[in-house]
Amino acid sequence: MKKCPYCAEEIQDDAIKCKHCGEYLTTEHQDSSGQVEGNTDKFFGCVLGIIKSFGWLIVIVIVLWFLF
Repeated sequence: MKKCPYCAEEIQDDAIKCKHCGEYLTTEHQDSSGQVEGNTDKFFGCVLGIIKSFGWLIVIVIVLWFLF
């Protein structure tokens, strides 16, 4: 057993991700900026990309939907 460097809870020696705080313990799951890349980050990144690409179209559709 070892302690998580982020939350200091006891975790398994072979742990890759802390079960208490959710932080990754290895650098394999980090991108070049040091940010951890998770499924949630990928999902919101895709959504944000779609909104940036079709932003005006989405705004127009929402406004028209509320008007009619």
